[in-house]
Amino acid sequence: MGKMLEEHNIGFMDCGTSGGVWGLENGYCLMVGATEQVAKAVEPALRALAVTPQNGWLHVGPVGSGHFSKMIHNGIEYGMMESLAEGLELLKGKEEFGIDIAKVTELWRHGSVVRSWLLDLTAEALQGDQNMDKIRLLTNEIYDFSKDQKVLQQPNEFEKYRRNYPIRYEWHHFSSKIKLPIA
Repeated sequence: MGKMLEEHNIGFMDCGTSGGVWGLENGYCLMVGATEQVAKAVEPALRALAVTPQNGWLHVGPVGSGHFSKMIHNGIEYGMMESLAEGLELLKGKEEFGIDIAKVTELWRHGSVVRSWLLDLTAEALQGDQNMDKIRLLTNEIYDFSKDQKVLQQPNEFEKYRRNYPIRYEWHHFSSKIKLPIA
């Protein structure tokens, strides 16, 4: 599409965007796919929307590369979320230890190699909900019922099959629900 529009002297860009509803307050992470000329033309808007004018946005390549980068970003995010969910379930399941998973996730936010914004959100969700009654695993979706908000969507399974790249973390829930064409 970008090439067709370029032939008619129409600039076009795609922009993978991360930051969710918090981006409005915290700034967004913007992955832009465009020609150099189009990227320069929209740079003022990107600087205004990003975390800072210098950080939080990047011209990653030609049209299509912005959303491709975001798709890979999402796959990494979902793998991290799956790891957190599985680890917390293991901690919760070892009932004889009486581990307070809300306190453990809060601890991990400080000096731990697993600290991240995803862990911050998890720790906040677990405050006052030690039994995780408001947060349930639904196949490959994590849903926070207290906020009526889906936290996890779909991974990069299509690209894995299309390129025949091995991916170490499991997407069995996704691949069992959707049949994907192999190119």
